[in-house]
Formats: sequence, C-alpha cells, structure tokens
Amino acid sequence: MEYDIQRTIILKFNYFFELVWTNDLITHPLTSSKSVMRIVDNGDIVFLYNEVIASKRHIHLVRITENGEIISDTMLPSEGFEDQNSMIQSSDGNLLIAGQLNPGTLLKKVTPEGVLLWHKVIVTHPDNSIANQIFINKQNEIVLLRRLIGGPTFEFAITKLDQEGNLISNTLLPEEFTRINDGFCDANGDIIMTGAIKLIDGRERILVTKYNANDVEIWRRIFHEDDDSPRDFNGVSIIPHMKEGYILSGFVDFQSYVARINNDGLLTSEHYLQNKTSYFNIKPNPVYNNLNIEVSFESKIDAIKIFDMNGQIQISINKNLSLANAIDLNVMALNPGLYLMTIQSGGTIKTGKFIKMQN
Repeated sequence: MEYDIQRTIILKFNYFFELVWTNDLITHPLTSSKSVMRIVDNGDIVFLYNEVIASKRHIHLVRITENGEIISDTMLPSEGFEDQNSMIQSSDGNLLIAGQLNPGTLLKKVTPEGVLLWHKVIVTHPDNSIANQIFINKQNEIVLLRRLIGGPTFEFAITKLDQEGNLISNTLLPEEFTRINDGFCDANGDIIMTGAIKLIDGRERILVTKYNANDVEIWRRIFHEDDDSPRDFNGVSIIPHMKEGYILSGFVDFQSYVARINNDGLLTSEHYLQNKTSYFNIKPNPVYNNLNIEVSFESKIDAIKIFDMNGQIQISINKNLSLANAIDLNVMALNPGLYLMTIQSGGTIKTGKFIKMQN
C-alpha cells in the first residue's frame, strides 16, 4: 500500500533571515502534521509530533542540536493520549507536556531526552478536556488553561498544580467564554488571556481578560462590542510589549490582524494587514523550484517583485497579467533563504513571504 509521506521540516535563520540550515524529517506515513516546538536552556530544540500506528496515536519527542543534528527521537508512553496540545520547560530543566485524554487532561513530565519522570491524570469533570496553554506562574505552580468538553456548551478553567502534578485549584471561568486562544503569566503573577465571547445576539467578539494570582478577575475587555458587523475569528495570540502593555495578533474577518492594548486592557491601536477583497497565497512554502501564487484581486496585476532580506530585487515582472486564479513562477535560480514578494494591482500592493530551499 502506498501512502503520501508527510514530512516535518525545521528551518533555522540568522538575524538577517538568511537560511542557516534545514532538517527535512521523513516520518511515519500517517503522522499528523501537528507539532509543538520549544528551545530549551542549552539551546537544543525539542518538538513533539503525533504518529498513528494501528489506529492508535503515539507521541514522539525529538531533540535536535542548535546545528540541526538529531540527538534523539523517543516515542513516549501513550497512556491514552488523544492529542498533545502544549509543552513548556519547567524550572528544573525538564519538560511538561499537556494533552487531551478521555476523560480529563493528561500531564507528563519528561527529561529533554524523553525519559518519563511522572504522569498525572487531571479529572475535574466527566468528559475530556484540552489544555490550550501551559506555563509556570510566579509561585512556581504549573498553570493550565483548559477547555472542558461535555454537554451542550464548552466550559473553561484555570487549573493549578504543584511541581509534582498534584491539583491545587480548578477555577471555572464565566460561561460567556466561547474559546481561549492564548495566555501567559506576567511578572506580577497575574494571568493574561485572549479568547472570544458570544454576545446575546450571537455575534462573536475578541475577549481579553486579566486574573490575579487567586484567579479573581481584575478586568475584562470586549473589542468592538457595539459594532454590528459579523466577525470571523481564527485565534488571537497575546504577548507582552517590550515597554508596556500587550500585543495581539491573529486572523480576524479573513484578514491578518494586529493590535496593541495598554496595561489596563484598553485598545490603543489596531491594524488589518490584508484587504478582504484582494489577497494572494503562496504555495508550496517552503519551495524548491516552482511557486504557485493563488490570487484574488479586483483588477489586473501590474507587477510582481521578489526581494531578498537585504532589500535587493531578485525577480521583477512588470507587465499586465491576466486576471487569473493562479500564477506559476519559477524561482529555481534563487539562493536558499527567506524572500519577500510584493504584488501590485492598481493602487493596491500586497506583500507575503516564502522560503526558498536548496535544490
């Protein structure tokens, strides 16, 4: 029997976005493409991937040096793991892996080489749950942001455990939450998280909340609550800004979205990086020889340009291209690395990035 072999490709770039190395791993034919990656204290890279054997899911932990050499590929004991969702390095240098179980959440602690130290099953309700995020708070507790599956609606919880995986607390969040996308613990020990909330009339909006160390809500902010337009969300992440406040990024209303909020969660700026009616998609990405550019513009394309990360034009096509759904472009002559593409149509210029691999 023939299978379509799936690959996990890891690429490393330097500060100038030049390709340093690539590691193209051939995995099991039925391996899921989903993976979780972290860089541990000594600079090694560790990542997880799923492997399906005889209809049973297995979790692999792969460790790679900073030069791209594989150190180990260890299949972890499954113990009913339905999926791995998140991973973090604990304060003692080992790895904490959280995944979906039925019922409950399964939390493992393993060495960076994949040696199992312990695993704990966290059951706080009858059905399974997904650990959307895992992190360590200021009190050195393990914090899970979990989606509890069961019944007609989802529930969400902040679950805290000690360093041995023993349950400390499990706080249910208000029922208005329809999803949790991201979260972290700040320097004060407060938890900041992003998600979505469904309003009474069915409209869904971005929700950002802040909880203190005792899981008491400090503030919540709903963006564009009075806006009547429908919204489509595909996850919004949050990170601390280097000076103050927070940065949100994600995909909203079929557009790339970025916003900044202050320390009180108030929106200070937001930008949509792509127009709904004109966009393009580059594939395959990474690419070896030929790019296929899927386009949706309201007028003919005037020019396509490809720049390297030094701003030098490497390919320039300055002519009227027919209004087609796809454009094929040969990039075999380009050196390996990261490139910027611009497409001009009338007064609109759209940008995208792609990675050129070694032929």
